[in-house]
Amino acid sequence: MNDIIRIGTRKSALALIQTQLVADELRQVCPGIQVEIVTKDTLGDRILDKPLQEFGGKGVFVSEFEQAIQEGVIDLAVHSAKDMPEELAKGLVIAAALPREDAGDVLVTVKGRPLPDGPLLVGTGSPRRQVQIGEMRNARCALLRGNIQTRLNKLREGEYDAILLAAAGLKRMGLFSAPEFSFERLLEKEFIPAGGQGIIAVESREH
Repeated sequence: MNDIIRIGTRKSALALIQTQLVADELRQVCPGIQVEIVTKDTLGDRILDKPLQEFGGKGVFVSEFEQAIQEGVIDLAVHSAKDMPEELAKGLVIAAALPREDAGDVLVTVKGRPLPDGPLLVGTGSPRRQVQIGEMRNARCALLRGNIQTRLNKLREGEYDAILLAAAGLKRMGLFSAPEFSFERLLEKEFIPAGGQGIIAVESREH
């Protein structure tokens, strides 16, 4: 085994937190191992004004890391499992996964800000969330992409009445204690989560 394991990840604060969790687990399994974290902006990070379905779907967060693994630039890549495509690149596997965090979704609003009498303007980029919030509430949805901080900033600035986020990301970043926001946990039996939501997956070469 190499003395240095190179782990690829996106540059967002959440991605770095999740990668650090994987690095900590690796050090537990292999004491003395050195971990190098290699960050990259993916196509999905660079294009924020279009739904994912218009330019490649979930693979836009994964394919560039898969290429880096195949070329030997990195040894592992850390992904949110919900962002992974159904089929991985040839010769690659999900080698490990961390214990699942809260798999549900959360409706976030600004504490103390009055909500409209009419439809609630909800920010989300997920067709799954758009359909389900429309069935649960008097709501209309508008595209919202970007990392958690970007989405919360847009909510704070009044671009949306509410936004939908994964509970797992909020927990890992310690944001449930943020005093300016209100968080409504949506029950999974009523608001079905994405497959793999809350799971950190580690991708590597076979064998």
